[in-house]
Amino acid sequence: MKKVFVTGCNGFIGTKLILSLLKHNIFVIGCDVSNDARLELRGKIVYLNFNQLINRDICFKKDEFMNIDVVYHLAWSGVSTSEKNNFDKQFLNFDITFKVLEFCRDFSVKKIIIPGSTSQFSKCKSEITGNEKPSPSDLYSATKCAIQVIASYFCEKNNLDLNWLLITSVYGSSRNDNNLISYTIENLCNDIVVKTTKLEQERDYLYIDDLIIALYLIGDKGKRNEIYPIGSGVHNKLKFYVETIAKILNKSNLLDIGSLPYKNKFIDNSIVNVSKLNELGFHVSNDFADNIKIILQSK
Repeated sequence: MKKVFVTGCNGFIGTKLILSLLKHNIFVIGCDVSNDARLELRGKIVYLNFNQLINRDICFKKDEFMNIDVVYHLAWSGVSTSEKNNFDKQFLNFDITFKVLEFCRDFSVKKIIIPGSTSQFSKCKSEITGNEKPSPSDLYSATKCAIQVIASYFCEKNNLDLNWLLITSVYGSSRNDNNLISYTIENLCNDIVVKTTKLEQERDYLYIDDLIIALYLIGDKGKRNEIYPIGSGVHNKLKFYVETIAKILNKSNLLDIGSLPYKNKFIDNSIVNVSKLNELGFHVSNDFADNIKIILQSK
């Protein structure tokens, strides 16, 4: 890869991906709905917002938009837990993705990478490969399913190389929405009781730094039109992760596991088959406990 375009460049994943790409001396174009890139990225990347992306006249006049190797389409509305069933937020993603796909077609982009989610297969009782029957757990994952079908059709029709990713739950120090890991850390650090369900679901949690490595490898070496499940390759019940955090902080007395009811009538597991990712040379750096210690050091 020599030239890469990243949408959602101001987000949790986008910012870290761009910093990694810059370290590999890759020319980066960033795109977001906001008016400017984050402070640490200013002056290091070519930047435009989505209004400019729509205006082809602006892009066609700039040489930097020619010969793009990879587009990482990370921009997605309604990612936080509280917005995953918000119709207005989720339906925005159709329009955003269509515009990015049209950009890829018009500028003859070599590869487009779009992250889906393992929640597209929430009722899968075995390892997720991407070949199972879709069983979305909410409107967020249902939208992912629909856009995967549409994007696959569009890319096949226009001879574009699409890598669809099935990403498991991601955690890291700069993720501040109300996901289970962030919620547990925040509450325990402030001596607040952590109230949860029985936490019987099986999960493969992936550290943000490992996700960035996976994204780079797929952009650089990913096979044409392949679906890539992405995870650490290790899974445990959710209870394990919460109890591990509490043990590190020596605050197990603040756990109230089982006090809340499940939102779904079924146990939604998230176990991924990472064999295709391993073929690209992927492996995780640390285990869950070590990564949590790193996160706590940054607080």
